[in-house]
Amino acid sequence: MVIHNGKNSTSNNQVSIPIKLRGQTIGVVSANLKDGYSQNTISTLELAIERLALSLESARLYEQARIRADREQAIAQVATSISSATDFDKILRATIEEVGKTLGDSEVSIQIISDSDE
Repeated sequence: MVIHNGKNSTSNNQVSIPIKLRGQTIGVVSANLKDGYSQNTISTLELAIERLALSLESARLYEQARIRADREQAIAQVATSISSATDFDKILRATIEEVGKTLGDSEVSIQIISDSDE
């Protein structure tokens, strides 16, 4: 924690407390406190910042889980569509269509290389 005495006419004190996430400082919360603040004020601010860091970590983990779930859902949809096809041509078409939908504006193609010995 860093505390600087203010030099302005309102005689405020600036307090800067780092936001730490997984041992790394990711930001700083700064506050201008009026004269007469107590250590209890600083402790309360530090606890609030710790909770902020935990909330940020929770949000990050939630976002990762959501992205992973979206990806798994897309894979399952592709697999379902492919498995419902019954012949070689329909399987290839279903694969191209579903992968194309999943990738958005990407162009998808499949090339089958046949063994010349057969």
